[in-house]
Amino acid sequence: LLIAVSTAVDKVIAHFSSARNVVQKAQLGDSWLSPDVGYLLLHTLCPALYGLVEDGLKPFQKDVITGQRRNSPWSVVEASVKTGPNTRSLHNLCWRVAGLAPLSSTRQKFHAFILGLLNTKQLEQWVSHLQNSP
Repeated sequence: LLIAVSTAVDKVIAHFSSARNVVQKAQLGDSWLSPDVGYLLLHTLCPALYGLVEDGLKPFQKDVITGQRRNSPWSVVEASVKTGPNTRSLHNLCWRVAGLAPLSSTRQKFHAFILGLLNTKQLEQWVSHLQNSP
């Protein structure tokens, strides 16, 4: 799982390595101008992170109302960004992604959340928060 994440990160870094200045990096990061970056993120990085978060999850979570609720990496996202002083922006991003009607599966929502974290430069903050959360 970590090799998949590492390989995906290496591919993304290699994509940006040809840039000589900030403007070129911005252009390489724009999926309209450089569709390769979107492909790299959606087909390598997001699935690798999804697999990493999914690993070890119990298939179901006990729920007071329904009895059992299916676990998924998206439910980890929702649980990890409960409103708090250090998670306000993460919570807002999660809330916005959850409200996007075209995203019907938990996998799509998770990928959108990761892309949002990348756009707001908060991926490292979320991963660090996950490491420190019970």
